[in-house]
Amino acid sequence: MTKRAAPRLRAFRDQDQDSRPNAAPWAATLARMAARPRIDLDGVTLCEPDGTGAAVAVIRHRTVEGLVLSMPESADFLVPFDDVVRAELNLKDGTVVFEVTSELASRAHWLGGARVLVGRWTDRMTLTRADATKR
Repeated sequence: MTKRAAPRLRAFRDQDQDSRPNAAPWAATLARMAARPRIDLDGVTLCEPDGTGAAVAVIRHRTVEGLVLSMPESADFLVPFDDVVRAELNLKDGTVVFEVTSELASRAHWLGGARVLVGRWTDRMTLTRADATKR
């Protein structure tokens, strides 16, 4: 969420739902969800584990068809779930592991032949346990 959007979202969330013009019944729920910390993998850079550390892909989002990755400073690519061997997030150490089939690695030129990519996920905010339990 951008710094400019946060105050507007708070103002929207704090408004009485009946005073919002054309507010959908789920609008308040969406506003509360956006204000709470969530696992956000958008923007996690994936590199070859034994490579130079150069970015091969960047995680964008998950769809019902597969995972959307992008080449750095380029287009987004859908990786169908049939081509995903492993997609893991280790919550303890923040590592992301993404493995694709050898068939996809050979036909998707943007992967450069890599089958396994790794990344590091970090929170966008620092929380203590007390912060996380506030409502």
